[in-house]
Amino acid sequence: MRTKLPTWGAWKNKSKQSINIEDWKKSSEFEYEGSVKEGTTLFYGNLKKSSINRPIFISKEEYEKLFQEFRKGKEPIIFGTSQSTPPEGSVGYWLQRNIADANGTQTASYVGSILIHEGYAIKGEDPATIEFL
Repeated sequence: MRTKLPTWGAWKNKSKQSINIEDWKKSSEFEYEGSVKEGTTLFYGNLKKSSINRPIFISKEEYEKLFQEFRKGKEPIIFGTSQSTPPEGSVGYWLQRNIADANGTQTASYVGSILIHEGYAIKGEDPATIEFL
């Protein structure tokens, strides 16, 4: 079964974590199947038409590597949602270099939403950062 979520931009920062439907309207949506524990398949693009882009698969092992890389410190981490040039050291930068299907997409925008939705992270006080739980 697919779960529909807004992309990273709709989620509130640390002190304002609740999200409401008005926030969703200001953001793109995507769908995914699976979970962080079992791996996810991301569906993005125009979900109302048949022109959905090629799905992105992220395995449970790849999520585990992501956690190993970024759960080391307690500091908020720059998330890096840029499609072409996320900052070096950011989660988006790591995703583009370690997830085969991630190049040329805003994979971080989808992964960040999944991590928040499933309780693995929150957006930092600075909305450009993520904090792993």
